[in-house]
Amino acid sequence: FRASAMFNGTNGISGSTLRNISSVERLAVGYYKCNFATAMSDTNYGVKGCANPTSGSGYGTVIMVLERTTAYFTFYVKTGATTTTFDVDYIYVEVS
Repeated sequence: FRASAMFNGTNGISGSTLRNISSVERLAVGYYKCNFATAMSDTNYGVKGCANPTSGSGYGTVIMVLERTTAYFTFYVKTGATTTTFDVDYIYVEVS
């Protein structure tokens, strides 16, 4: 993989483990931006990930990528059954 991030998405960004990602920003509830440390050569990359809350109704949680650029990508976290975004305790994303 070309980049990855593992972080706590609740109460801001904490406990980050980053590989070729210089920073993770919380743009709004459940909405995040990952900035690359070294830019991608093009936007033909894939992003996959998982999100897992430690409590509450997190079953069917999905990560939806909204924007991919050579400098960053944005995504949101939501429950598959709703359109409501939310913050979760554990988020992992990987770029390949």
